[in-house]
Amino acid sequence: MKEMLIPFLAVVLAGFAGLSLLIHIGGLLVAAIRAGRPKPAPLADAPAITILRPISGLENCLEATLASTFRLDYPRDRVEILFCADDANDPAAALARRLMARHPEADARLLTGREHFSANPKLTNIAKGWRAARHDWIVMADSNV
Repeated sequence: MKEMLIPFLAVVLAGFAGLSLLIHIGGLLVAAIRAGRPKPAPLADAPAITILRPISGLENCLEATLASTFRLDYPRDRVEILFCADDANDPAAALARRLMARHPEADARLLTGREHFSANPKLTNIAKGWRAARHDWIVMADSNV
């Protein structure tokens, strides 16, 4: 009986290995097909949006995070970017100015100043952006987004 069990187990394991290989190859084919497709064109009738970016102090990866705002896959003529800082001398405000200078084609502004709007400092920081927004659709993207 032992003589038959070992070959049987070998066949079963080989079958599982073969099936796993076929599933893996199938996944690779699906990924290759999807990667080869052209990206859909941005919606021609996409709503205009305002993106509020509250900033305060330099954080890890802040430059890369804020720079990603300028690379959105969205019609550029329909995006307003508002950086909101409490203090014009904040290092994050200087970073926002540099990024805006690198992307003069973008509709981007830096708003500074503190108005006591609420006990929440982040809400106080973006209140000026909310009031200054030119579009009905407003997106608040914090530094960790």
